[in-house]
Amino acid sequence: MTDTNKRAIFTACITLGFTGLTTQLILLREFLSVLNGNELVVGVILTNWMLLTGAGAIASRLFHLRDRGPSRASFLIALLAIFPIAAIVSVYVIRQQYFPPGLMLSPLQIWVFSLVVLAPFCISSGLLFPFLSENARHTGMSNAAGKMYGIEGAGSLAGGLLTSFLFVFYLSSVQTALILFLANILIISYILSLTHKKWKAVLFSIPGLILFSWFFFSGGQMQLRQRIFPAQDLLQSSETPYGKIDITSTAGQINFYENANLLFSESEKQGAEELVHFTLSQHTDPQQILLISGGISGTVAEILKYPDAERIDYVEINPVLITEALKYKKELQDPRVHIFREDGRLFLRQGNRAYDIIIADLPDPLNAQLNRFYTREFFTGIKERLTADGVFSFHLSSSGNYMSEKTQLLHGTIYNTLDNTFEHLLILPGQQDYYLASQSSLHVAITDSLISRGIQTVYVNAGYIDDALLDMRSSLLRETLESGNVSGINTDFRPIAYYLQIAIWLSHFRTGPYAFILIPVILSLLALFISNRVNRALFVTGFTGASLEFMIIIAFQVIFGFIYYFSAILITFFMAGIALGATILSPRITVSKSNYLRYQSALVVLSLLLPVTLYLVNRWNAGITLSSILFVLLAIAAGILTGIQFSNASGLAKIPGIRSVSSAYSIDLLGSAAGSLISAMILVPMLGIWWSCMLLAGLNILAILHVWLSRKEFVLLG
Repeated sequence: MTDTNKRAIFTACITLGFTGLTTQLILLREFLSVLNGNELVVGVILTNWMLLTGAGAIASRLFHLRDRGPSRASFLIALLAIFPIAAIVSVYVIRQQYFPPGLMLSPLQIWVFSLVVLAPFCISSGLLFPFLSENARHTGMSNAAGKMYGIEGAGSLAGGLLTSFLFVFYLSSVQTALILFLANILIISYILSLTHKKWKAVLFSIPGLILFSWFFFSGGQMQLRQRIFPAQDLLQSSETPYGKIDITSTAGQINFYENANLLFSESEKQGAEELVHFTLSQHTDPQQILLISGGISGTVAEILKYPDAERIDYVEINPVLITEALKYKKELQDPRVHIFREDGRLFLRQGNRAYDIIIADLPDPLNAQLNRFYTREFFTGIKERLTADGVFSFHLSSSGNYMSEKTQLLHGTIYNTLDNTFEHLLILPGQQDYYLASQSSLHVAITDSLISRGIQTVYVNAGYIDDALLDMRSSLLRETLESGNVSGINTDFRPIAYYLQIAIWLSHFRTGPYAFILIPVILSLLALFISNRVNRALFVTGFTGASLEFMIIIAFQVIFGFIYYFSAILITFFMAGIALGATILSPRITVSKSNYLRYQSALVVLSLLLPVTLYLVNRWNAGITLSSILFVLLAIAAGILTGIQFSNASGLAKIPGIRSVSSAYSIDLLGSAAGSLISAMILVPMLGIWWSCMLLAGLNILAILHVWLSRKEFVLLG
């Protein structure tokens, strides 16, 4: 094969990686923003992504891939150019067409929804990789599959870096998809020009440039986004590194959404009054007040009713949310209000001011990011920043007059975690269940306290609340929680509350977490049954790499809180590690059984090293810059070992050709799919990161023994 065709193949492979990871990142954001997503949704999407890509790799055997020219690659790249745009449009069209507004999608619906949206792109990309590897092999390249795996990783690195540091800040998802469209069209034109088919290059490039220019500046994202809020007027939709912010108007009422979750509404006066006055009435002289999130919902206006309030520190992680809120909420401009655009937990760790009142106005622990505000570590940090008679409060969704077993388990676990930290607790039922904690005594005489201070309210007053009845309901609720079962203490690295919240969500559809992972488990067992020993070890490598990647992301989120943005960076550097391992380090490593086992052993060491590293980072409070570097290095290390092992497994194959490449690629993807979903659903929530890493180490030890005991030649089965 000529050098021209070599350049065409390498260019196509880099394009595959660049387009693949960029598309994955923007589609993850879109799914999260229309499905009120949590880590379970992320796990489902990533699982479907890898399963479909693996299916495309297996399907490549059915096509005649003996054509070693670049024209067929150009056709597949053309599909990659079109499908990202089609996928984004499909997300909104399907969501509006088949699921009514406000409908909570079942796990099966989410699975099928994402499967339909992702199938065209993922299957096409899965077809392309074995094709490019097979053509590279015919150039005389040794271990072509391993090297092309690394080249694809290099393209992924470029796409991830651009997405993380450029696209996410300045472009909408639609505009990013259009950038991908233009880039792929130009790549096709370049490949065709190498084969002296310049007229085809012009045929591709000119219409592509026209279409790009037309759609890029047409504002299509707003039209698509309006479909999520059909009964409301969409005033603004903003892409931010922390989530998608939407501001709507309904009959003159302003609503703030983040990733389609209603954060605050101007009509939430009752909830704002209960949260503020239930809490501040406990303190005789509340001067220094910290509000973690929720200031837009009216809580700041209620706090300002207290003449003793000298300073209100309001912490909100998303700066865009604050910028937009300042247009609508005049109380935020009061000189007593000091706004901090950072994560609430980081604010607590880095400051030293003592507060009389700390209020966390946050949603339930619907995901791992929110769970970190209901853990022992967070409660301990709150306690350290309170004055001797200071009061801390937060709320959970109201249980009403009946508390289901799973809800009781969730509330009881959080109550138990809080009780493990503070001397005095009080639960006040209202529009929500309000949890108050202090080292000093707490009382239920809310209305008496407000009357004595002359605080004027609409809902929290003697006409709305009877203190004696409130006391009785509070006692009943507390007795219910204390008499029920709990799942232990909710901690940063063992997020039990998040797992229980998922269980409550799944209970609405009469299913449980275990049923949800049935499909990947069955597929995994089938793949392992028909594979040989090296393929099984490669499955474990993919499982371990994806699991470690997920745990690194979750750990960063627990400590620093802005994973919506930094997850893209960590995924990018994981791909960088794959590229480094497969293309630069692997050629320096002799392909042998002993080396294969040696690097599988390195995965055992990394699995054991991860929890120790996370413990030290969390304990020493090393700072965000140093800690970020350490997390990036961990992601790179996991990627390097994954890349080396894929290259080693490909090099040990005794059957050349498309069958061995598609087998290795699909088994690696299947292992990654199983690792992503099982880690998100079972391992981390139930076992915690520490024991999950121990389990991964044990799994790799079994894989090492399995391969070491083999006395047969290594042959990757087709």
